[in-house]
Amino acid sequence: MKYKHYSPKARVILLKGTDEEYINYVNSKDDGKTAALCCDEDIAQLKVKTFSLGKRQDYAQQAHRLFDMLREVDEVGGIDTAYSRLPSCDGVGMALYNRLIRAAGYEVIDLEKYKILGLTGQTGAGKSTVSKVFAKNGTAVINADELVAELYMPDSVCLKILSAEFGSDIILPNKNLDRKKLAQRAFATKEKTAVLGKLIHPFVLSLFLEKTEKLVNSDKKFIVFDAPQLFESKANVICDYIISVTADENIRKQRIMQRDGISEEMAESRINAQLSENYFKDNSDFILENNGTKQELIDKAEGLFGYIRQVI
Repeated sequence: MKYKHYSPKARVILLKGTDEEYINYVNSKDDGKTAALCCDEDIAQLKVKTFSLGKRQDYAQQAHRLFDMLREVDEVGGIDTAYSRLPSCDGVGMALYNRLIRAAGYEVIDLEKYKILGLTGQTGAGKSTVSKVFAKNGTAVINADELVAELYMPDSVCLKILSAEFGSDIILPNKNLDRKKLAQRAFATKEKTAVLGKLIHPFVLSLFLEKTEKLVNSDKKFIVFDAPQLFESKANVICDYIISVTADENIRKQRIMQRDGISEEMAESRINAQLSENYFKDNSDFILENNGTKQELIDKAEGLFGYIRQVI
């Protein structure tokens, strides 16, 4: 074969939109670990590390250089995600399209249709309340916990993988998951929580992208991805903006114990298995602090949604 397919270690995401939308989106993801598979004409405008495929209209050259650039992305090291335009699938652009779409694992973000708002936060902070406010205002909300519930159906691939890791006794006689037993084991330490995430996050993200595709032709301007482990799953890279809900640890602990009917020790283990409050604050575009009443949080969420709707 003249061009041997190369599967990159870095995550490749294709962006569908105008040149300006592509450049603005990629620049918004500048975290030192992001790169652009771009055209010569883009380099001066991009803030991230660039890997040029050639001239903008020269699809033959871009197809020829693609696999070399993907290898270079991996060889440079330290790059988690590389963004590229979604090329035309007509005429000479088809060869480039076919190679890029495979390299990206069919992961495409349509910048022209909607914005993805990542909603996350520490357990017990009040994220679910904020999610309901956004849904009430007409925003499409996709809940990661509900996606997990779909993946945990009896005899599913996910359950088989989890039982192999956390013990076959997490599966009940009726073939359903014993969620309490899994939680006791998976949230016992940060290491165990990381293992759980590594196993299920790819399934969750794939299902999320599948559901967003169904909203492409809707009139929704925003899609909220309500995900408690947004950062751990690396799903933050596909979000245009990130909203985190935080609260003081003692307040969260009491809420968790009351909500889930668990002991103080178990509540503390769940809290300790998560990222720190500072991490959420340092890596989010908007922060909603919830140390007061539920109504106060609702008012804050309403205000934030109004701002986002007008400004973004």
